[in-house]
Amino acid sequence: EDRRIQDLLQNGIELQDGPAQPQSMGVRKIKGISQEKEFKKSIKSNNNKKNKSKQWRVEVEVREGRNRLVRRMVSASKLGHLAALSRYKIGSVSLSSLDIKPGEWVQLGEETVERLWEEIGGRERVVERKIEALQQQASRMRDINRPSVRLEEWLEKNQ
Repeated sequence: EDRRIQDLLQNGIELQDGPAQPQSMGVRKIKGISQEKEFKKSIKSNNNKKNKSKQWRVEVEVREGRNRLVRRMVSASKLGHLAALSRYKIGSVSLSSLDIKPGEWVQLGEETVERLWEEIGGRERVVERKIEALQQQASRMRDINRPSVRLEEWLEKNQ
């Protein structure tokens, strides 16, 4: 049980679109004792119905924005059921500093948007990373003898 958390932190986890690894991870019990040891013990029995009352707060920091990344990491690692997911920060922008409530949105200023782009290496780097991910996906599809003709054609045109 202890090993699942260690593996997730040290090695990441293999997802369909490639490996994912949290930057950091913290665990605490919502009600009662607040010990990681208790959490680690409960992992083994997290699918057990009688264990339903145990709830944990898991804080995960990731440095990439793949679709539903945290949800997929929790599911693939078999850490249990994800009841709620909240985002507190995007890059250097803390959502609490924006004074918005859950479900609300705010338009960021041009300076803030540019700062966020700079933090991730610029707009060009994002395009490069997307193309790299598509190349990896195409390679995996070829490896299992199921090449994607459309993807291969697109990559051929855009390299």
